[in-house]
Amino acid sequence: MTEQNCDQQKEFHQNHSFRQDTYYPFDERVPLILETVYPNEGKPEIEVLTMTPSSETPGFFLTHRFEDPHSPVHRKVMHKHKYCELVYVIRGNMYQKIENLRHLYPAGSLCLLNKNIHHAEEFNTYYQAAFLSLPDSLINDLLRPDSFYFRQEFPLRESSVSEFLKSSTVNTAPAHLEYMDLISITDFPNPRMYRYFDLLLDLFLNPEIGSTYRFKEILLKIFADLIDPNLYSTTSVNIGNDVDAEIFSRITDKMIKTHGRIPRSKLSDEMNYNGNYLNKIVKKYTGMNLFNYGMTICIKEACQLLTESDLSVSQISEYLGFSNRSHFYRIFEEQCGMPPAQYRKSRRLQPKHGS
Repeated sequence: MTEQNCDQQKEFHQNHSFRQDTYYPFDERVPLILETVYPNEGKPEIEVLTMTPSSETPGFFLTHRFEDPHSPVHRKVMHKHKYCELVYVIRGNMYQKIENLRHLYPAGSLCLLNKNIHHAEEFNTYYQAAFLSLPDSLINDLLRPDSFYFRQEFPLRESSVSEFLKSSTVNTAPAHLEYMDLISITDFPNPRMYRYFDLLLDLFLNPEIGSTYRFKEILLKIFADLIDPNLYSTTSVNIGNDVDAEIFSRITDKMIKTHGRIPRSKLSDEMNYNGNYLNKIVKKYTGMNLFNYGMTICIKEACQLLTESDLSVSQISEYLGFSNRSHFYRIFEEQCGMPPAQYRKSRRLQPKHGS
């Protein structure tokens, strides 16, 4: 890995590691992410190739080991995005939690998620998958017939896929929770789909004049195959008017603004919901109670301050609302596996890759 790529990796972590609403919080830059997971006897190793058209370097490569605090293995919260996401499983079997329900996606299958769906892939099986973001601007461009010169270039027509995409751009209510499973109905995965994503990968790694048009061409071919009933079975799932996701998002926002230290009683008063009900919602999305979820957010902020600021450990402890410094030390070590001072030293003395 080049030193420039390492600097990109560091900047990426610093900017995004402590956001709670999304894993890869890109907006309009149409990222393509290639993720490969090796279970490795309970300590998964994850290889991630991240590419965005606006990057000076077309792609940069991350390797997350189990011990890495930034590894998605340690993510405790399901995430969502500011865009639709198309997931394509290239090899192996990928398990994904969608609004707390576990789904299996074998090689060759795809999943289309709208912006409000909370989801998280699991890392206990071998798989390789591609994640392609579809921001509203791109979707609107692909769905407009007047964007094309030839009628044959507009393959989406009135299909379940086009209706899903339209709905995702028009219906922005947080309670609009919808995803679509696209499963190959043939004995073998569609070889053209593999070829399309291979072309996308090459396009992102080697962009040139005309790549934007080439990118849209490949996308249209992907969707043309997805709406072909001889190739894929499409199942759209609308979870309905479940407001829990919106409430959880509001809880998270308040937690972040208060360093994760807002008492349950105050949270209940501010949100006009029973504290036990709010606790159940947090349990639903994270597996933790309100207090532990708050501590997770708090300690993540502590890690960020230890890495990026010159505040002393005592000052950080006080800033985060701990009146008892030993209490802060104990919780930090429980979550990070080492005392705060050791964590700071390990992050600041971490050698650069490729040096």
